[in-house]
Amino acid sequence: MLRLPKIFTNSLAGAVFGALVAWVAWEPPDLFFMLWLLPVAWAGLPVSGRRAMMLTYLLTALAPVTASVSEFYPGPYSWLAGIAAWIVVALLLWTPWALLARMGRYAGLGWVIGLLLTAVPPLGAIGMASPLFAATAVFPGWGMYGLGATILLQAGLASPPLRLRAAALAGLFAAGIIALVLPYATPPMPHEWQAINTQLGREPDSGMHWIDRQITLKHRVAVWMASAPPGSTVLLPEGIAGTWTGLSALAWASIAHQAAKAHDTILMGVTLPLPNNKRSDALLALGAHGGVLSARQPVPLSEWNPATRRNFPADWTRLGGYRIGRTRVVLLMCYEQLLVWPAAWAMAPDQHPQIILAPANHGWADSGSVEDTIQRNAAMAWGRLYGVPVLMADNGPKKRPRTSTRSGVDKV
Repeated sequence: MLRLPKIFTNSLAGAVFGALVAWVAWEPPDLFFMLWLLPVAWAGLPVSGRRAMMLTYLLTALAPVTASVSEFYPGPYSWLAGIAAWIVVALLLWTPWALLARMGRYAGLGWVIGLLLTAVPPLGAIGMASPLFAATAVFPGWGMYGLGATILLQAGLASPPLRLRAAALAGLFAAGIIALVLPYATPPMPHEWQAINTQLGREPDSGMHWIDRQITLKHRVAVWMASAPPGSTVLLPEGIAGTWTGLSALAWASIAHQAAKAHDTILMGVTLPLPNNKRSDALLALGAHGGVLSARQPVPLSEWNPATRRNFPADWTRLGGYRIGRTRVVLLMCYEQLLVWPAAWAMAPDQHPQIILAPANHGWADSGSVEDTIQRNAAMAWGRLYGVPVLMADNGPKKRPRTSTRSGVDKV
């Protein structure tokens, strides 16, 4: 009878387990409580099994990166770029786990170090699919305390000594029972805060298309202002107005004036030019309140690329959120919703925010993409953990004309 080498069977067991956890946890509807199984398996598996588990976990959880990159950069070899980005990101995040897998009796400490290294910058800049998302399922409303409790409990679950694992499991069980018995409801969104979703597709590729988009957006905002109560605020999708120039300010001057008279505020997604040819992925406030709300972590490669001149700089040191009038808000711009640290950095100061703003842009995506669903679920999970309502505004793929079989008239 053929006996397989133990290292092979251990690796295979870890690989299958890691892939299954990732599939259940990150494939919509994103059951993040499954992530608690990872530290449990980490404690029981040998070094080869731990490495295989985290590798297949990351490869499976990050598989949507392939489609996202290939759709964002369409072309004959876009699929190859998507595969390359997927593998490179997964391997970069896996490297610290592979090194820490050898910590033996200090496996729990190794797990905590791995969590922190992959959740905070610099590696946290690409730190998607963090096991720390497990906090969002068990500690609703706990905020930073929930993140801390998750780190402590996962450290215990990942430790070889049975007494530590038993204590951590008892704590997790108690927290889970409390979360089930006492259903948590995120505070309601203030009625004067609203969002406009669009389906305008990719950025305009000509001046005429840019003008058409501004006209469409201005009409949507004007319709909203006509029905919104005075003193309202509306959130528009990420980057929906394109690069903000003097011409943009001129085009929106009349709407901004009307909004100011009605004491309304428009939060417009723009690309804001900065000195030295840099850019900022931002929300521009127009109307009753002015200001700029900038993303902490723009998307790597497409925006955040320090090697290029047209870089969107990341801000890894700024703590706290923003104020729109008297309302304290947190901005999680699109990609940031998939990371741990942008929300944590915004929540770190004492003042508790009242709203999480979660604008996004998926105009480049195929209508069958799951990336936007995963991202929305991640944003809602952070709202659950921090006990803050989430306001979302997304720009989706452009609608294709449909022909009515009854009238023969094209409808959009």
